[in-house]
Amino acid sequence: MAPKDFYCMTLWEYKAAREQFERHSIESWRRSRLLMHTMAKLMGGSKSVTSELTKFLPLPFDEDYAPRKLDREQEIDNMKLIAKYKEMGFLKPLDKPTNE
Repeated sequence: MAPKDFYCMTLWEYKAAREQFERHSIESWRRSRLLMHTMAKLMGGSKSVTSELTKFLPLPFDEDYAPRKLDREQEIDNMKLIAKYKEMGFLKPLDKPTNE
């Protein structure tokens, strides 16, 4: 990104561009890992190479995008927060649409 492009961007445009660049970089690393894994399977045989990509070549961002379970305390705090919002009237059930 050239400085003139950076200075013409709003904060939101910059954040979107940065996130897109990060996503592109991550996907590029994942494609490279898949290619290396495929080559290793072909050259080394399927018995000598593990079938899981993350064990074959772990990347630092693999854990960031893995689904995580909440611990019990966090679940309780979330339920308390939901109950609080319900009491305040923010979380109301949606009205059923009337067919006219």
